[in-house]
Amino acid sequence: MNTPAFKEVFAEIVSEAGGNADFLLKMELRRLCAPCLRVMDFRNDGDCEIFTFSGTSHFLQKEDIEEFRSLAACYGGVYTKGVYEEVMRSHNERKKIRRQESGLNHDPNSPARFNLDEIRFASYAHRRDERMYYSSAIVVAFPDGRLVNAKTSDLSCSGIKVLLPSDYEFTQREKIRITFTKLIELYPGAARILTGVPYETLGVEKRDVRCWLKTRCLSDNKDLERFILGFQNANKYRYRIDIDYMAYILNIKAIEYQYLPKIIGIPMFFAGREELRLAYALKSDHNHEQLDYWRDEKADDKMGTLFTRERMAKLLAKPEGRQYTYIYAFKHTMDGHVFFLSATMDELQESGLTDTFFAVSKNRATFRVFRFEIGAVKLDDKTLHGLAGACGDEKEAQTLYNNLTELTYIGLLTRINTPGDAAVYSSFTSSQSVNRLQIFTHDTDSIQPVKLEYLQYITPRKEQRYLYRTEILAAGDSFPEIAGWTRDISNHGLQVEFSSPVKCFNGDVVYISMPQFQKLKKTVSLMHVPYEVVFINSAHTIMHLQLHGLHSAVVLFFDELINANQHVLEPAKNLSQMSETSKALRSITVSHLFSTPIIFMRSKASRLGYVCDSANSSRARRLFHIQETEPKQANVYPLFSNQVLRGHILSDIEKIKAHEIQKQYTIYVRREVWEDKITYVPQVEDSFMSPDDQRSFIERGLAQGYFGAYAVYVTANGRPEVSEIKQELDYIRRYAPHKFKTLDSNIWNIMGIGDVIDITESVMVKLGIPVVLGEIPEIPDAGISLARQNT
Repeated sequence: MNTPAFKEVFAEIVSEAGGNADFLLKMELRRLCAPCLRVMDFRNDGDCEIFTFSGTSHFLQKEDIEEFRSLAACYGGVYTKGVYEEVMRSHNERKKIRRQESGLNHDPNSPARFNLDEIRFASYAHRRDERMYYSSAIVVAFPDGRLVNAKTSDLSCSGIKVLLPSDYEFTQREKIRITFTKLIELYPGAARILTGVPYETLGVEKRDVRCWLKTRCLSDNKDLERFILGFQNANKYRYRIDIDYMAYILNIKAIEYQYLPKIIGIPMFFAGREELRLAYALKSDHNHEQLDYWRDEKADDKMGTLFTRERMAKLLAKPEGRQYTYIYAFKHTMDGHVFFLSATMDELQESGLTDTFFAVSKNRATFRVFRFEIGAVKLDDKTLHGLAGACGDEKEAQTLYNNLTELTYIGLLTRINTPGDAAVYSSFTSSQSVNRLQIFTHDTDSIQPVKLEYLQYITPRKEQRYLYRTEILAAGDSFPEIAGWTRDISNHGLQVEFSSPVKCFNGDVVYISMPQFQKLKKTVSLMHVPYEVVFINSAHTIMHLQLHGLHSAVVLFFDELINANQHVLEPAKNLSQMSETSKALRSITVSHLFSTPIIFMRSKASRLGYVCDSANSSRARRLFHIQETEPKQANVYPLFSNQVLRGHILSDIEKIKAHEIQKQYTIYVRREVWEDKITYVPQVEDSFMSPDDQRSFIERGLAQGYFGAYAVYVTANGRPEVSEIKQELDYIRRYAPHKFKTLDSNIWNIMGIGDVIDITESVMVKLGIPVVLGEIPEIPDAGISLARQNT
């Protein structure tokens, strides 16, 4: 547009066009030639170089840089909107071609399409590896007596990198001592803990003429760890933190915080050594029904009766990795009393009462099948101190530490039977006397209730509450009108209590009548006021309620009531969102998983994001490493091919999200060999036409070398909970916007979570196939190239 001949050329181009074409074309040319200030950043798409043009730095790939220069020349050496749009278009086109050339889009059932990244929860070791780039003078004392003046290159609790003044030949690991001279000048009071700190050399990194010595801290001094963490926290806006490592651990933490509230099983913690005692259980929105199952007619918790001394002794006598069993249970009510009966798979087989137990329990609504697995708590003293130290208060920290040191075992109790199992169990018959099942009746007389802690944050009330007790009547769609009383009141909410359990759940609407309050105010209707259940306790006797809809007259009544009586009303104490015990038990839970979480991502073409490596879920781990993969990757082809993923799970996730439920899929997997080619064929249990088809599938798999059955519990994901890591996210947003963009995208793109548990033996038992617990064939293949299934 700036050339002398532009008007003649432009007139010739638009001479044949009528109307206002010349005006529109000239406006578009002016837009494309306008200077542009936008930064292009393609680091998420691969290796990039910093390309600076007219004072603006871009992160471009080599092809993009060449195209940028060519286009800028066409626009008179200026970075314009036309240059920006064309570079972006070309880059996206190349990215699309590369994706198509990978071949994944052409074959949705290719084994390679089921690759996903493998991560491990709690692998960040409680922030001990967070590194700060900090240069400070130190003195290094070597074993041979040499003292070398050097500088730190970075600083963390687990070790430091030392910049040496001269070359250093590393031959073997050595024990050295380091004195932080510069830090001692800045903090004289810390001289004792910063002098002669023991370290071990790990290796040498050389670049040009410079030499860095990598070290690992050997000190277990808690004061030193607190000093380094405090120094990092106080100076992280002055000295840069290792952003790569921080982004890595925040991604894992964000997934943990979204996974934990969705655990379907009940994490349990046992204290003692010779005789185990159930000390804690963790509660979430998805496992409260299982917790409520173990309450008697008085709503008292009787779950501890499940773990008798004899039952636990047999379980712990098994080899590590095989300390699991299946528990079959039902409840019997007589004369207003609830009796619990349960038996493990071993107990049924040893007593010969398998058929009798199933024949009696099959038609009962209270029949349940659970998988229970237990393992030792493996935490060193340093980690326990770190968990307890989060309390802040020294006395509370010591109390929590003492409680944690008493914990010796962690377990997971998960319900695995589905409504469809009733038809399968109906085939069991027995001529033996029902009275023989009395040996499985629980002794509930002297059992103590388990302490419940929460897996998720409980949102506190948004306004001040006041303690006040008055009679109320509550009614709902699922229960008749029942009498109760208020525990506290506020303008928009109530906390109410009942003497017996109420069949009600979070999100339900209940109708509250307040006859005593109605006597105070005749002009306002305080009968059948709709309230929404925000939270209900595990006993279903205490509800936290908020007004459902707009009821300004009710709000005004409570406002006037509270203001007129504020001098006599006692404010209720706001409970903390989560106790320090809950936080510590959550940390122990994620480092001792018995299931294998799978994360579904919107941003992935296959919708497969991550699989979480679980130390206590060996069969699922082996299943996901049958197919040959890259390091730190797994492959879920043996479990999710054959339209299991696309035809069942992904198609149901939106329905699951709409109804806020968790859906269980039971998936059978068998090995198949033909013409020296190996593949694994999965099939969803609901797709079988009859139990005979299920038995045929199992027998065929066993004949070919392997059969397994897995329960996959799928939950849709909503708004991510990142309040616990908000400060760290803000730090990355400020100092590495491109990494924050990737991290934030990962967090928000989680569309669902699946939890995988092996239930092979229980499936074989219900179908009448002989099996010995813990002795089914293991997966015979690993690291091979699987043949594609012909579906």
